Amino acid sequence: MRLINFRPFLAVFALTATGILFAPVAVYFPPLGIALIACLIVGTGAWLTVSALRGRPVKAVTAGIALAAVAATCAAFFFILDARPAFEENRTYEVTGRVTEHYAYDGLGRTYAASLDSLVIDGEPTDGVIDLTVSEADIAFAEVGCGYTLSFSSELLAAELVGEGGVNASAARSGLIARAYADTAEVEPGVPEAMETVRLNLRSHLFSAMGDDAGAVAYGMIAGDRYLLDDEISDSFSRTGIGHILSVSGIHVGLMAMIAARLLSMLPLPKAVGRGFTTLLLAAYTVFTGGSPSAVRALIMCAVALWAPMFGRNDPLNSLMLAATVCLCVSPFYLFECGYLLSVSAVLGLVLFSDGIKKFLVRLKMPDKAAGGLASSTAVQLTIAPATAAFFSRFYIWSLPVNAVMMGALGLVFTLLVACLPFSLLLPVLLAPCGWLITALVGVCKFVSALPLAAVTLHVSALAFVIPVLMFFASRFVMWPHRKFAVLAVALSICAVAAGSENGLHETNALLAVGGSGTLTVVYDGGDRYLLGDLTDGGRAAAALDRARCCDEGFIVYTTDLGEETALGILDFHDEKRVTEVRFAPGGDMSGIRTLVGAGIPVTGVEYTDGVFDVAQTSGRVTGWMYARSGRAAYISAEGEPTGVEAAADVIRCRYDDDPASGPVYLTSYGTGGTTVTDYYSSYLYDFSSGTLRRV
Repeated sequence: MRLINFRPFLAVFALTATGILFAPVAVYFPPLGIALIACLIVGTGAWLTVSALRGRPVKAVTAGIALAAVAATCAAFFFILDARPAFEENRTYEVTGRVTEHYAYDGLGRTYAASLDSLVIDGEPTDGVIDLTVSEADIAFAEVGCGYTLSFSSELLAAELVGEGGVNASAARSGLIARAYADTAEVEPGVPEAMETVRLNLRSHLFSAMGDDAGAVAYGMIAGDRYLLDDEISDSFSRTGIGHILSVSGIHVGLMAMIAARLLSMLPLPKAVGRGFTTLLLAAYTVFTGGSPSAVRALIMCAVALWAPMFGRNDPLNSLMLAATVCLCVSPFYLFECGYLLSVSAVLGLVLFSDGIKKFLVRLKMPDKAAGGLASSTAVQLTIAPATAAFFSRFYIWSLPVNAVMMGALGLVFTLLVACLPFSLLLPVLLAPCGWLITALVGVCKFVSALPLAAVTLHVSALAFVIPVLMFFASRFVMWPHRKFAVLAVALSICAVAAGSENGLHETNALLAVGGSGTLTVVYDGGDRYLLGDLTDGGRAAAALDRARCCDEGFIVYTTDLGEETALGILDFHDEKRVTEVRFAPGGDMSGIRTLVGAGIPVTGVEYTDGVFDVAQTSGRVTGWMYARSGRAAYISAEGEPTGVEAAADVIRCRYDDDPASGPVYLTSYGTGGTTVTDYYSSYLYDFSSGTLRRV
């Protein structure tokens, strides 16, 4: 009796993914990783040989394809790693690069950030992208846009693809090779490339016709680019569970295919020609949107669905696994990327559970259409929950009903937007109804995201990715002899894995420097947690702590600014993480005190000397400070009292001595200077008891 309903590309995908998972092991532990890959290749080759000798052509071909895919993806993984340029520490490089579409100028902070390609480093043309931050950008940088060339001198912080913090899949996809921080840069005007010009003109047209917020959402829906989207709007879409509408995926490609098919059906064309035109149009749209993993997966699945009737029936699970495998052959690093895993998991949920859940709801007398929407939403949310928790430490409760109710509306908005766009080039007013609908959509998302339990914090490890595999064994594709007992066993196994994968930080004598956009430092001292950082955006600060696995609640907040904006940010943070007390330096802006006291949060003024707060002590030793300068706060934490801080002025987050036991450990929020550079976007934990430093 067969246990699993055999699908060729399910086997191909499983073997290919296993080989890619073994590849990083070969980086960390070469003998073990190489042995695992060799065993996998030998085992797959043996399957091919046995299937051929026994006259099983389907399985023999499947094994042959799997063998080729495993060998190709593993070879590609190591080739990409070997091709990465290496950068020396404490060395200044002369760099020239062209500004891409992703750039931003902060006139208030006088900073300019941009992604650069077409690189020339020390006179040598170099493939890849560098993320540059200019810290003393004058007003002239407000005019620096896509196509301009910047030249600067700086150390280069290598973006490792496989390192201490795991596999950096986003750097592999974007081509990011390093980050740079420079005081200034020389500017040379330039023009965007052809595809960039198209996207920039589209963005400008949408912004002018619909307004900044609605235009940014519309551009995100069409091009899958969130770069200019307001953080609050982006977060509200995510909390509502419809953030997928802002990244090109199955719904976008499927609707584009439907629109193209309807238009081509009006022409007297053979079906094969119509399918060919539709496939080419979808491929062009995928290239236009940047070729994200979810878009490539959707393109392949739509192409398979279009052409399958000419060769036999279309099997959704086989099509999904084919698309997933092709994506891995394009780049094996996709297997570690959030977008790819969410996309594949979502469709897998639809294939495995949607029909079964719908039948159950119909038996409960729910209307057919309502049952279908709720079943699809539930199936998707179930299978993406592990990836969402692993990458974002969140589960969005209201995403289940909201997706069921709003999916049709989202499709309508996207279809109307695409239909009106060509005609709006002549009559921009035609986009006004789309703008109204998007504004209403944003309002609904903000309302839902503000509801209680909109987001539940979950801290899980990579072990959570075993859960979708276990879910497969509870689906209709696995034919258990005693199904109810088997499904119960699978459910219990899933609960055990979920409980065992929890990996939040539970520290009592340590210091955490949070990387990324959150300028935060946490000092753990016994049962107290002291937080120093920029809390003007409390939601972002809470999310940054979640990404750093800080699952505690109840913080004593230190700040040099207690204006109304900071107070409101602290209240937002309080809603997520709970603030027990706010301590501030008297003499600055204190207009937000009444707001905090009215919310029941104690506020205390504390004195500090020479710009340094005494935050916490461990065994009589000061373990944390906040150093204020130039109206801004830099957050400095060290094992011993910081010397030379005022002279150094700027100290970058997560710089530390090579041997922490021999001297101070500085884990800070932003700036430049220090001794050893580490990954700006990583978070680091320094354990005062053991004197060890590790990335979290």
